[in-house]
Amino acid sequence: MNRRQAIAKDISMIMPKIARMMAQSFAKSYETMPPVQIFAILIIEKAEICHLYDLANELRVSPPTATGIVDRLQKQKLVMRIPDPDDRRAIIIKLTLSGRGLAREIKNGIYKRWEILLQKLSLTECETYLRIIKKLHASLEE
Repeated sequence: MNRRQAIAKDISMIMPKIARMMAQSFAKSYETMPPVQIFAILIIEKAEICHLYDLANELRVSPPTATGIVDRLQKQKLVMRIPDPDDRRAIIIKLTLSGRGLAREIKNGIYKRWEILLQKLSLTECETYLRIIKKLHASLEE
């Protein structure tokens, strides 16, 4: 095994643990809301116009599953469905005022958890980490 393969193996073992630990600590703050609903709120908040099929694609779920997620969020008065003026068959999903407030709260919680985690690194290490993950993210988007 060459050095690059050894690094890939280590990263493949460590990153899921970091993601799981971050998600678990974050989920404790929102015990009553399943993670998929949290992700849906963040996706809807980020999109200027969010159609159901866009949400399903982003969440990597089927359109019927995305419909169920939106149904539950709508019952909680976090989202609303609006007819798409450009396509009578399509629905636009938007956050309500409460949904926007929750999205802001979620993003602040994520930020604070990362801020705490990154305190373990020097500023140079933080900058290097950011540069690397941006590069990896860009390569995944290609």
